[in-house]
Amino acid sequence: MPSSCERSGIVDVPRSGSSTSQDTRRNHHDRVQVGSAGPLRRPARPAHRPHQAPPLADLLVLALCAVLGGAESWPDSEAFGHAKRDFFKRFRALPHGIPSHDTFRRVLAALNPAKCAAGFSSWMAALCDACGRVPIAIDGKALRRSPTATASGCLPRVSAWATANHLSLGQQEVEEGSKESTAIAERLRVLDLKGALVSIDAAGGQVEIAQQIRAQGGDYLLAVKGNQPALHEACERLRLEALETDCAGLRHDLSARSEDGHGRHEERYVTGL
Repeated sequence: MPSSCERSGIVDVPRSGSSTSQDTRRNHHDRVQVGSAGPLRRPARPAHRPHQAPPLADLLVLALCAVLGGAESWPDSEAFGHAKRDFFKRFRALPHGIPSHDTFRRVLAALNPAKCAAGFSSWMAALCDACGRVPIAIDGKALRRSPTATASGCLPRVSAWATANHLSLGQQEVEEGSKESTAIAERLRVLDLKGALVSIDAAGGQVEIAQQIRAQGGDYLLAVKGNQPALHEACERLRLEALETDCAGLRHDLSARSEDGHGRHEERYVTGL
């Protein structure tokens, strides 16, 4: 017995054994009707609008603020932009709205990493100018389980850190087969070192690096270890001489500092010769 839907003409279902049953099933979407409304049709697509790229400055500001706000992916950056749209409108025009996560990915992937790092470092250095003599710590770290294939399985990088301002001044990747001292020199080259005190561990204890820091208007504080035996021995002799004579006849400077925190009391005494 035909169903109520078949009787009303809403669905036209072929009878079993019909010679056209296969064709009907194959094209059933052309046979579906709803009352007197006629056949159902696919919704029309919206008219295509030409792509409107956002200004690069807007995208960089959005991306930077999103990362500072905890974004860890491109969709996070887009969501952050929509959530803080009223805030960004106070100082950015955003003529095309908030970029999509695909736009964030495409644009930032197309930028030159070296030039971006140099521009970011210059911007960070400019923010530190008001603080006078800025201590800058240079240190190298190896990122474990990096997706970048290396012989050691790690991605070594050199970072510059403005300790007084708690700001990162940029990072420099250590090229495969290169030395950390080479990356240190490249990272220092893009920094404004005028009035800065640059501290580096034993990997940066090179004459060339010390000369570069002085040429750029900064002062240096370099660690000396056993990797440079002659220099290490000379420094050790000077230290023993100062202890035996209580620094008599030697140009020296003293500094004392005490700190309380995390349930402990620390006192530090430094003698500069």
